[in-house]
Amino acid sequence: MMTRLIHAVEVFHEQKQGELNEGKDREARERIKQEQDMAYQESLAADRKKAEAQKIEADKQREEMEKLIEEQKEVENQKQEKKLIKEAISKSIATAVPDEPPEDGNGRICCLRFRVTKTETITRRFLAENTLGDLLNFLTSLGFHTEDYKVLTTFPRRDISALDTSSTLEALKLYPQETLILEER
Repeated sequence: MMTRLIHAVEVFHEQKQGELNEGKDREARERIKQEQDMAYQESLAADRKKAEAQKIEADKQREEMEKLIEEQKEVENQKQEKKLIKEAISKSIATAVPDEPPEDGNGRICCLRFRVTKTETITRRFLAENTLGDLLNFLTSLGFHTEDYKVLTTFPRRDISALDTSSTLEALKLYPQETLILEER
């Protein structure tokens, strides 16, 4: 009977020890699961934060791009408006340009050659009593506005577009002929 009792106590202790071990294993598994859940939640929070930061950055870049496009459109519109104004000025000034005298005409004819580029030239006849204003109006009617181009004599090199526009071509020593250079300002 004593041996049975001892045996029963031993069996009881073994069962109790087994249950304790199972409890410790269960607690360890639950602790690991909680740690994994916490790490997962932290990872989700970090991912959300990163996604939000990326969205903010993408929105910022999109806004900057839209602003840049808007500025470019504004600049383009201003250029187009300026171009239309210059074309309108050229057309209106074209009516003020005196007619070109005939090649074999009477009177003192001044033959002017305008070097626009190294290869392109424009030749036009004026009367010696026509003014610098008439010459500049002719150039403006062709699209060479005085705010964009200087009119230079070849020798001595001087900017005649800055001179008095009421001066005659003869007074400016452009009679009987001269080559003038158009240079961008």
